[in-house]
Amino acid sequence: MKENNKSNFNITDLLIGSILGSGSAEKRIKGTRFQFHQNENNKDYLIFIHSIISDKGFCSSKIPELKERINKFKNNGEPIKEISFNTYTYEDFNWIYEKFYKLDENNKKFKIIPTDIESYLNPLTLGLRPRSWRI
Repeated sequence: MKENNKSNFNITDLLIGSILGSGSAEKRIKGTRFQFHQNENNKDYLIFIHSIISDKGFCSSKIPELKERINKFKNNGEPIKEISFNTYTYEDFNWIYEKFYKLDENNKKFKIIPTDIESYLNPLTLGLRPRSWRI
């Protein structure tokens, strides 16, 4: 197998790896979708992840573009440039959402680490990170 061959990636491993990092999932009426966000420094990484997911048909093939926005909680309210995309919504993704999210007493979701996390860990779930991340 060739290194970095996109056809070797398992979508479930990639989605779980994203949940363990900065990715998020959103439960919708008929399924779950995953959201990927990175700042402009990690643009190439996000475009690479997008190409894997779009090649497998799980999101639009439209290449994400940098957008400027203001986050009042980060960067002292200064504009930041970020790039993002979402997967399509699938019922088959619901089990991942249910494994990694719970609701608090105010019905606000929060991430958890499942007790059986070791059964989901492998080199892809742990290793597919932007170079700028320090682990």
